[in-house]
Amino acid sequence: MPRLSVIVPVYKVEDYLPQCLHSLLSQEGGEDLEIVCVNDGSPDLSRQILGLFGEVDRRIVIVDKENGGLSSARNAGIEAATGDYVAFVDSDDFVEPDYAKTIFEALAPGDIDVLVFGARVWPEGASYWWLDRVLSPRTCNYEGFCEGLLLDEGTRPFAWRVVVSRELLVASGLRFDEDLVFGEDQAFMLGLYPRARRISVISSKPYVYRAERPGSLMEGRFKDLALRSHDHVRIVEHVLRDWQGAGFLERWGREIFFWAIDFTVADILKLENPARSQMLVYLACTIETFLDRARIEEWCAEKTTVAAFARAVFIDRQLSAGPGRKGLFYYHTIVHEGPRPFIEGPVNRVLSSAPAKRVASLAWRVRPDLDPEVLRARDELKSEAERAEALALALDALNARRAEAGLSTFLDVEVAEEPAADDAPASE
Repeated sequence: MPRLSVIVPVYKVEDYLPQCLHSLLSQEGGEDLEIVCVNDGSPDLSRQILGLFGEVDRRIVIVDKENGGLSSARNAGIEAATGDYVAFVDSDDFVEPDYAKTIFEALAPGDIDVLVFGARVWPEGASYWWLDRVLSPRTCNYEGFCEGLLLDEGTRPFAWRVVVSRELLVASGLRFDEDLVFGEDQAFMLGLYPRARRISVISSKPYVYRAERPGSLMEGRFKDLALRSHDHVRIVEHVLRDWQGAGFLERWGREIFFWAIDFTVADILKLENPARSQMLVYLACTIETFLDRARIEEWCAEKTTVAAFARAVFIDRQLSAGPGRKGLFYYHTIVHEGPRPFIEGPVNRVLSSAPAKRVASLAWRVRPDLDPEVLRARDELKSEAERAEALALALDALNARRAEAGLSTFLDVEVAEEPAADDAPASE
């Protein structure tokens, strides 16, 4: 039985899959890996690429299924996994050479239900202050669940940053919520933490998160604040329903209440009316469906910035309008994020103003090598060149291994074409 099963959901990632698989197969100390690749009905060359890798490495297990989405693919991978622990790697990302070694060393003390680690963003220029913060956890251990896991530590929101005991997954029956198109990671992790006895967090960053991929679901959601806010309230609903069914609300109702407020209200307050008011009502109705009103009012009376957000939702809706709304948002941001978000915004607005651009255009004529547009284009070219090089290295390594095994190389593979209309068999 392998020590670790890595689940890789695969759908329309032919340009990224070879690098992902190569990074997993090239692990230092990776002999004890099982790589469960779930082909989620991918219509491109992804399935053929899986077959080419699978023929030369016994650690690759291929599961074929009809397209059902990311959660469905991950769940199929969990069912197929045989390792002591289960991890997740998105097929458009890749891992560092010490990924397996880092995980095995962190799990060595034993009796760990969940391991959480950090990640590096690629390309580096695609990162920003929030992403840097949540992907840079501190090293700590939790004996059971508490509020700090949700609000104080960098333990969310990506499922690919956790390693889970398969025994825990089997015993609890916890799976990804297939009704959520977006935010299934949050719901899974919020279901995972209260079910775990011991959670270990490490500051290591063995995972590489590709923050920019054209056409990705995350990219589309990130740009639409109203859609993202609606998705977040739906995630809250699914989490609360799960916690209600598992009996967690009586014990940890306060913790999940403040997580729900912290997770949703800051974005909602950025919306313009009537969307803002409608979303606040939606959030209030959702939370009151699962939590007692008296307890909610008690929590709203606490002296914290998150409680102030809660008062704007449940007690005094005027706080969500006008200057009060902005004051709440600014105060919460200063307390939790520091002054950086406020400094970056005005600086960027000044730099993008017409007078600043005119002055800058003169400066760039003297020093064109410092022009931000030139530097940005150069970084994009560098990132694309690095991606192409990594893809080439992965395919070269695959071809070398296939040649050693006496098998056809990647370039020799012929993809079956759709028969032309004239060649179609006649119906009887």
